[in-house]
Amino acid sequence: MVNRKTKTLFSTRPLYFYLSVAIMEIAKKAREWKIIYSSTFGKNTAHLHQHQCLGLVLTNNSTDQTSLLALKDKIVNDSHNVLANNWSTTASVCSWIGVTCGAPRYRVSGLNLSHMSLSGYIPSEIGNLSFLAFLSIRNNTFQGSLPNELANLLHLEYLDFGFNSFTGDIPPSLGSLPKLKSLLLEANFFSGNLPLSLLNISSLQTINISYNQLHGFMPSSIFSRSSLYTIDLRFNELSGEIPMDIFNHLPELRGIYFSRNRLSGSIPRTIGNCTMIEEINLSENNLTGVLPPELGGLSNLKTLRIDDNALTGNVPPALFNISAIEVIGMYANLLSGSLPPTMGLLMPNLRELRLGGNELEGTIPSSISNASTLAVVDLSNNSFTGLIPGTLGNLRQLQVLNLANNHLTSESSTPQLSILSALGNCKNLRRIYLSVNPLNTNLPISFGNLSSSLEQFWADNCNLKGNIPNTIGNLSSLIALSLANNELASVVPAATERLTNLQLLNLQGNQLEGNITDNLCHSDSLFHLSLGGNKLSGSIPECLGNLTTLRHLNLSSNNFTSTIPLSLGNLAGILVLNLSSNFLSGSLPLVFRQLMVAEEIDLSRNQLSGQIPNSTWDLKNLAYLSLATNRLQGPIPGSFSFAVSLEFLDLSHNSLSGLIPKSLETLLHLKYFNVSFNVLQGEIPSEGPFRNFSAQSYMMNNGLCGAPRLHVPPCKIGPDEQGSAKQSKFLCTTGYVAPECGLYGTVSEKSDVYSFGILLMETFTGKKPTDEMFYGEMSLKNWVESSLVHNHIARVIDPCLMENEEEYFDAKITCFSLIMRLAQLCCSESPAHRLNMKQVVDMLKDIKQSFVASISGDIHGKFNLEILRTDRIRNNMEKFAKWKRESLLDA
Repeated sequence: MVNRKTKTLFSTRPLYFYLSVAIMEIAKKAREWKIIYSSTFGKNTAHLHQHQCLGLVLTNNSTDQTSLLALKDKIVNDSHNVLANNWSTTASVCSWIGVTCGAPRYRVSGLNLSHMSLSGYIPSEIGNLSFLAFLSIRNNTFQGSLPNELANLLHLEYLDFGFNSFTGDIPPSLGSLPKLKSLLLEANFFSGNLPLSLLNISSLQTINISYNQLHGFMPSSIFSRSSLYTIDLRFNELSGEIPMDIFNHLPELRGIYFSRNRLSGSIPRTIGNCTMIEEINLSENNLTGVLPPELGGLSNLKTLRIDDNALTGNVPPALFNISAIEVIGMYANLLSGSLPPTMGLLMPNLRELRLGGNELEGTIPSSISNASTLAVVDLSNNSFTGLIPGTLGNLRQLQVLNLANNHLTSESSTPQLSILSALGNCKNLRRIYLSVNPLNTNLPISFGNLSSSLEQFWADNCNLKGNIPNTIGNLSSLIALSLANNELASVVPAATERLTNLQLLNLQGNQLEGNITDNLCHSDSLFHLSLGGNKLSGSIPECLGNLTTLRHLNLSSNNFTSTIPLSLGNLAGILVLNLSSNFLSGSLPLVFRQLMVAEEIDLSRNQLSGQIPNSTWDLKNLAYLSLATNRLQGPIPGSFSFAVSLEFLDLSHNSLSGLIPKSLETLLHLKYFNVSFNVLQGEIPSEGPFRNFSAQSYMMNNGLCGAPRLHVPPCKIGPDEQGSAKQSKFLCTTGYVAPECGLYGTVSEKSDVYSFGILLMETFTGKKPTDEMFYGEMSLKNWVESSLVHNHIARVIDPCLMENEEEYFDAKITCFSLIMRLAQLCCSESPAHRLNMKQVVDMLKDIKQSFVASISGDIHGKFNLEILRTDRIRNNMEKFAKWKRESLLDA
């Protein structure tokens, strides 16, 4: 079972779906009540103006005015002055923005303050708006608990408090609203149990309490109202089994959404009673048992998502006969059996078929091509056998094909008849995953005829033979190309220079020969280049140093000669550098000290000589370093102790001499240490991580001494070596320290806020404050500040956070701008002008909510084929955690 995805800073929520529902509901109510709702930014209509005039003449509605003014008083932030400039006692409440009045008494019947960037609390006086039928404050930052006085709104039909920051329990008193049809409380921080009192609302049609923190069991009594149309409880912490009788009294149910909870047990067979249902989402729970065969009888079903559970047994064959079905999502379960041979014949509307990560077997039916609207086919991580049907090439709307990790083969006698040739007809293809299948074929020349919009092609471990055709240069949209661990020969084709959008190129584990030419240096966005395990020779090109976006470079296990290019020092953002198992010679270049964010460096099994530079290893993120099996001489640098994140250090099989520095005892994360087969001498350190290392770490160093368990002689202590001198020093990190700390030695919480601001800028720019680009008056803080002033924030953001810039670009830029402005506030010169940490956290939550609201959701009639790349954000945040841990140790 796939691990549950954790919620991260940049996790998304399906906002657009809920907005669509809300808009349709508003339109419906407007027709029923014949009320004209004023737009947040629109002009009052003549109809509304007529109502306000009548209101002025016929009534002085002091009760409604007092209630609304009480709400205004509870607004703590009205950044656009919407209410401050409009809600005035000199005008009728019926003319106030967001307020509508209805006949015959011209009392307030509608209040719509959604999307106004308001924050504050809901006062108890809200319950005095006794004629209110419509209430929405959606997508603001209201907080606190809901007042029980909401129960006094006896005419209320539509209540929308979604996308705010409300906390506490959902008031049971809401069950006293006799006319309520829609209850929308999603994306808040409500906790506690589902209130049983909701059973009392006989008119209720829609319940949406998703994206909260509800817990406890799911009571079936709440869902016994036959009027219910939609139930959405996803992204909560509800547990226990789905009640067996929950579907007995829901004849009008259209959608049920219970995903991302902790539900267990089986799916009730009574779900077959909901004959009108169109959408079922039970994904990411702990459900077990077999799929109810009754699912196949739901003729109106459009979307079925039961991914990431532990469901077993066969997929009901009748499910593939539902002509209305559009999405089938069952990946990451334990389903078995085979696909029916006629699958696809009766599914004209199927857009997504996601059955990956199960135990399905048999062949893929060629009839699948009859589901002509298929855009996503995911059958990966199963046990399918036989030929990949060439009829997949008839799926002209296909965008994603994932058949990885099966036992599938391709027509090998004639490459032109292979699946790769057939897929040339799918001109909308964006992603192809064929890895770990015994395709046993050549890459045909027609490989270059695949869709010009193809972005990713993965065919690792597929027994591919022959050459990589030069026609690969036609695939100009390629972002990722991985052909690792095959039997491809010849050279890296020159046509790769035309792949200027390439971000990942993985050709490791083949039989490629010849030199690496400058053809690989033409991509401005390449971040992963892996050519290890081939027969490449010659020099490592200097131009690789121009690929400043590189984060992963693997040239290991080849036949490269000459020295390590000094230009590699330009790769300031590199995370992994592996040049091991070649024939590189010369000394270790000092430029490695410029690789400030590197996490792994492997130069082992070469012919490097000379001393290890002492000034190179102030690399705070370095976790893995291997210089083993070279010809290095001289002492082990004590500066290795500055690499505070080191977990693996291998210096074995060299000619190193002198002592093992005791400063290495401060490397608290070190788990593997090997200096065997050198000519070291003196006492082996015994503190810190050295308590855990065995004799194998030191073997074949005849001059070492220490504890008997290390199989070395004991050390002799002379009179002049008895006793020790103690030193104390104040440790601080250059570039992160607040001005008052450096000038006066004053340390406070506000000093930490300053340091956090610098780290915030470092996290999202990828630049440390000690970067060599910052000198004189130019600092990281000033650099970011200048970009904000000139509206050039995209120029300072780490490129790895801006991958696929065309997607959500404006939302990303807005989010990054807000984060950088917050960082600038944290770094105010005066401590009095800085925020406190609670304010910082609150503002980060606000930025997160704004970002999520702008990118998230499933638009009705569409579907997302990509997810926002969060792995780069996560890597930077892990670096921040390492720095914080290091700072605590230094203190």
